[in-house]
Amino acid sequence: MSLRTTVHAQMSEITELQSADRSRQRAILDLLETDRGRREEMRELRAADRAGDSLTGTGDGITGTGYCITGTAGTRWGSCTARAARGGW
Repeated sequence: MSLRTTVHAQMSEITELQSADRSRQRAILDLLETDRGRREEMRELRAADRAGDSLTGTGDGITGTGYCITGTAGTRWGSCTARAARGGW
């Protein structure tokens, strides 16, 4: 194999590796953004719990009472209670 062919093959491989690296970096950034959003949501839930809002935390669970949409195509509003236990997210 000539030197020119070898260099061209290596440059092509480097380009492919750089592209794959950029894709992985984008995926990592997306995961970090999702994590940041979840952490912010947890901070808000904790603050609401401390403030005595309608959400209450007991042990490893969270219970909230509010309104939810029911019926076909969400045609009715009704009171509902949401519960989430550890591992239930």
